[in-house]
Amino acid sequence: MNVPIEPRPNPPSWTPPPRPTTDTRGSLWLGFGLAWLVAIVGNVVALVIVGASSGGASALTVLALPWLAEIGLIVWLAAKGKPRTAGGVAIGLGTIIAIAVLLIAACFSLLANNFR
Repeated sequence: MNVPIEPRPNPPSWTPPPRPTTDTRGSLWLGFGLAWLVAIVGNVVALVIVGASSGGASALTVLALPWLAEIGLIVWLAAKGKPRTAGGVAIGLGTIIAIAVLLIAACFSLLANNFR
């Protein structure tokens, strides 16, 4: 019995699935981390500058530089096309201010009660 064998059909060509598009708007968590990093490192550097200067640099001006750097970072990231990262920096700045207000309120509360 001679049965003709038909050749197998060619399998369909396989193409890998398309890569997911990367979000070019940036990362909210990256902005949050950048805000805290700039705040901590900037304030440490500002305190070193104020401590090392002998009246040459105004302490208030030097200590305001990290806060101005945060605002500048928000503007720069938004202009660069990373609005989510800029928003993360704004949220991080808000949390820094909120924690500072809570710590100041706690200190005033302790002082108002005369440490009872």
